[in-house]
Amino acid sequence: MIEALAKALRELNVNVVSDRWWESQLRADVIHYFGRPPALNVRLAREKGYKVVFTDILDSTASRSRMALMAQRVLITALQKGFKGFVERLGWDVYRMVDAYVTIVAHEGDVARYLFNVPAARCYVVPHGLTGDSLKALAQEHRQDDYLFSLATIHPRKNNLELARSARKAGVPVVFAGKPYAKEDPYFDAFMKEVDGVIVRYAGFVTEEEKIKWMAGARGFVLCSEYESGCIAVYEAAAAGLPLLLSDKPWARRSYPHCPRLNHADVLRPDAPDRLRSFYEKSQRLPGTQTFPVSDWRDVGREYLNIYQKVLLA
Repeated sequence: MIEALAKALRELNVNVVSDRWWESQLRADVIHYFGRPPALNVRLAREKGYKVVFTDILDSTASRSRMALMAQRVLITALQKGFKGFVERLGWDVYRMVDAYVTIVAHEGDVARYLFNVPAARCYVVPHGLTGDSLKALAQEHRQDDYLFSLATIHPRKNNLELARSARKAGVPVVFAGKPYAKEDPYFDAFMKEVDGVIVRYAGFVTEEEKIKWMAGARGFVLCSEYESGCIAVYEAAAAGLPLLLSDKPWARRSYPHCPRLNHADVLRPDAPDRLRSFYEKSQRLPGTQTFPVSDWRDVGREYLNIYQKVLLA
């Protein structure tokens, strides 16, 4: 995301440089953080006249239940009143200090306003994008094969193992692509034991061209993560015209509200194989259409450029 956005901004004649703290003469108009910055950094930047933009990823936090978020809000309020030094180390004050606060999906912005009292006037939603070449390639006609496609790191957060087991129970062919953080990971070992080459197929870590080919040949896309922030793989599947089967979790329920070809399943529930089978039987790719609107990274760059210009004029 960072590399693609930087490239898009440079194409819009914005001078983008990575932070090089050792260069004392480095100057900028805007400092853009991806992920929560230390409060001290933001305070010093503001004192020097920089505008600060903060793109946040609240994936796990935003997927908590309403009761859990309510309890977290009470705790945050109490700690802010009595333990200011501790709160500063956690960076909660940053949300009200920055000039612009950006989330990839609206749901996470709602959670940030609820928990951290981010001023609504400083909140923006800017989704992921794809390159023009990727959008074009994903839209092309391709012979449809008989499988669902799942693209994700092999990790418990993604529930790949649980999905593989559901696929075997349902007799639904699923092709998995992605790699583990470590090949010696016990979760990866357990996942590989489910791979039979017929129902559960593992393509490994694929090239960009191979990924697009697998997507274009699939009947549908399935991802059962515990939490995500938009998820570029979902955007790629949408650009390919694939119906989506995503987790029955807040990140999937609330991030794509106007997507009629979106289905949900909790892969940990006993009915997961039946839901997977039902989705598979009715799924069909619609090449040349988008399951939900997906932008070019240049359009995403323009949205960020508008934010930069707005905070500089404030």
